[in-house]
Amino acid sequence: MGHGYMFRYAGSCYVAMPRHVRGLFPKIRLSTAAPVVTGTADAYAPFWDGLDLAVAVARGDVAARCTASLQNAAGISPARHTADMEYLLPKGEIARLQVRIADIGYLFIEANVDQGTVPEGMSGAFLFQNDRPVGMAIQSDSADHARFIRIEEVAMNLNRWLGDRGAVFARDAELAPVRQATGFEVALEEVGVLPVDANSGPENLLREEGTFVFQPEGVVEMEFQVPGESAADLARVRIKSDPDADYAMPLRVRIAVSGAKTGRMRTFWSGQMGSDGILDTGPRAIGTRVRRISVSIYSADAPGPVGIQQIVFE
Repeated sequence: MGHGYMFRYAGSCYVAMPRHVRGLFPKIRLSTAAPVVTGTADAYAPFWDGLDLAVAVARGDVAARCTASLQNAAGISPARHTADMEYLLPKGEIARLQVRIADIGYLFIEANVDQGTVPEGMSGAFLFQNDRPVGMAIQSDSADHARFIRIEEVAMNLNRWLGDRGAVFARDAELAPVRQATGFEVALEEVGVLPVDANSGPENLLREEGTFVFQPEGVVEMEFQVPGESAADLARVRIKSDPDADYAMPLRVRIAVSGAKTGRMRTFWSGQMGSDGILDTGPRAIGTRVRRISVSIYSADAPGPVGIQQIVFE
């Protein structure tokens, strides 16, 4: 559990948070201030190892609440000796705790609490002066002290990374459903990892040309949905990769399905891709009724970027 700061960049919504709040897995759950909206997001930690910073890509109803910007973030004022740490209560109410600025260092702001205590779970809470964010909480070693990364450091790293790769991060619009030549109509809903460049995006998974190439940071999960109100009969899944390409191929793969739009997924198939770059579950005599399909990549056959040419659901 932790906090983050939602901001908009180039038309997309992102959430800044500490790396340790993001955790080991790329998919996180978000919950906004009241009126509460919840959703999931893909989170990444591409910054240098000593920087406790991560960024998530928010979509859907959560993204609609995104209005702030970090483009022109100004630092803390040395002339002011107090600031307000803003955080959320369990029901989404916004709370503020006044802190006294004890020290302003090159990277960090040290703050003390004279009245009250620092609540638990404050990592990612932001420090404000005159409603301007000036720092992000990363550590509290006692009930009356908290350390914040200066907003200049947060904004510099985020703006540089987003500026370098911003065109890749998020879709401006939802991908249209694709009716595959040998399968049924399906839409790509979520991808738990970024492509290495704009030409290697996840939309290539459902096409007959192109490759989705990504740099995994853990288990990679891709979710597909059958559009409309009816389920489809899934009897076979085929995944294709190129064994002669410069990228690695998936190795351990799990395919899970659900017959409903929400709810628990169950395993449809689990195993390894062949060394020839073909994963074929084989046809089933009786298909499984599905509304959602999840493809999880647990490992690859070599280090480095991983590529998938096509996924076909039949």
